[in-house]
Amino acid sequence: MVMLFMAQSLRIYICTRNSAGCQIKPESYAAKAARNREWNPCDIYIGNMTSCGKNGSFHFVLFLIKYFYILDTYSFPRYERRLSMVQKASSKLTDMLNKAIAREIQVSVQYMWQHVMAKGLESAEIADVFEKVAVAEMKHAEKIAERLFYFDVVPTTKPDPITIVSSIKEMLEADAQAEVEAIDLYKEVIKQAGAESDSTTRLLFEEILADEEDHHDTFTTLLGK
Repeated sequence: MVMLFMAQSLRIYICTRNSAGCQIKPESYAAKAARNREWNPCDIYIGNMTSCGKNGSFHFVLFLIKYFYILDTYSFPRYERRLSMVQKASSKLTDMLNKAIAREIQVSVQYMWQHVMAKGLESAEIADVFEKVAVAEMKHAEKIAERLFYFDVVPTTKPDPITIVSSIKEMLEADAQAEVEAIDLYKEVIKQAGAESDSTTRLLFEEILADEEDHHDTFTTLLGK
């Protein structure tokens, strides 16, 4: 059986297909959860990816589906989440994680918009860079959201303000500045996580920080700096 997920009005529906590829009957995850209380709504299966294509825009849609799915699952009243986490987090740290998510959502949308809108002699190559970095930022947001979910905190869905500019040079300058801000924030998160003896969050942000430094290097190199 292949499990396919489709978004409709920010709700996820499970479509079950038989071996012949014929759709049997769509049912909402709420109905499935009510029928089978042992089903874990955090387990997400994306099937048939090759038939849909593997471009950045497709991954962008999958990211949004999965991200909002996690949030909707969290608030689903019949799903009794086991609050047995070993590591605890202060409100200061979880607020910082939510701030990081807002930033990651912002730049993922910003970079994907630039991927679409870039034009000029070098736009094709640079547009691919925007797309690649946007996908990486989406994955960062997902990882941070999962960490917040572990702490029993609802991840934010509100991005920081998105910078809209016209020329490729302005795009790269805005993106380089966004990466500087991310680097500064994530260093603070690492410091706070270390103070709370939260090795998992610290290691997660050390990994993300390395990516952000690489993104900053990419944008500044394209700017000739």
